[in-house]
Amino acid sequence: MAAAHEIRTIVFATDFSTYSEEARSYVTSLATRFAAHVVVVHAVEPIPTFDEPQDRDTEAWHAALRGDMQNKLDAEVASLRAEGVDAEGRLLDGSPWKEILRTALADQADLIVVGSHGLRTPDGQVLLGTTSHKVALSSAIPVLIVRHGRRLHD
Repeated sequence: MAAAHEIRTIVFATDFSTYSEEARSYVTSLATRFAAHVVVVHAVEPIPTFDEPQDRDTEAWHAALRGDMQNKLDAEVASLRAEGVDAEGRLLDGSPWKEILRTALADQADLIVVGSHGLRTPDGQVLLGTTSHKVALSSAIPVLIVRHGRRLHD
């Protein structure tokens, strides 16, 4: 019989979309079942500067974007805590898939959970290159990709 895997730390990557909301139900269920700590992450990509200084309007826009994302992250963490989940949030700077992996490794996560937009080509093929697929293909840590339209108890 295989040994049971303990899940002590879950990294939940969110883009605050409905796809991430669906993934949150899995995070809540798993965190509750295993009494796991959840690190909720969202990464903001830097604005390419092309070696030019950013103008003040661009800097102000980016600062406002970060503030909005921090508010959404705080609400996500509060929602998990309201359901009894031990959670913290981190707003990261950089390429989302790289920052998700970096955080998961640094926190010695046992699982990464991410929602998938289920992007497809016109002929129905799954479109690779999305954040969820980059995480799954690059991670040594198990990754749970929650597809849009799939519910925990369907």
